Amino acid sequence: REFWAFAGLSQPPTMDSRDAVVEEQLMHDALALVVAHELGHLALGHRPYTAITQSESHRQEGDADRFAANLLRKSAIDVLPGLSMIFARFALLEEISGRPDIERITHRRAICRFYRIGRSELEHLRRNPDTKIQSDIDIRAIRNAVTALEDECTVR
Repeated sequence: REFWAFAGLSQPPTMDSRDAVVEEQLMHDALALVVAHELGHLALGHRPYTAITQSESHRQEGDADRFAANLLRKSAIDVLPGLSMIFARFALLEEISGRPDIERITHRRAICRFYRIGRSELEHLRRNPDTKIQSDIDIRAIRNAVTALEDECTVR
């Protein structure tokens, strides 16, 4: 409910209070991921896109993504819920924009960024089986989605 009020929107009428809590947590996780990513650019001293090549830009973006995931993990914020929400939205925007290649100048495809961070997070969970995921996210569904993207997103 707080998220919808903050955003100046009324809560969708079909959403019960439990769904609203989950949706709000997903929005917070997604926002935390984006803010941590941008902090990563600052903390890592990244240079402006205009001063670097496309491959350097892609490297910087990957470094900022990893920084964000590590920062969230250290802050006890689940990475996978926010990751799922934000990159699903980015991927959708890439497809419906009519210009899906526009961001690829500076960023890799959203779905491939999801793959890289998701793969890393799933590996972290495998190595640390006592790690608890706070939301109702289905880890098997994330694992299946990440596995399905391996061929498309792996640079050989």
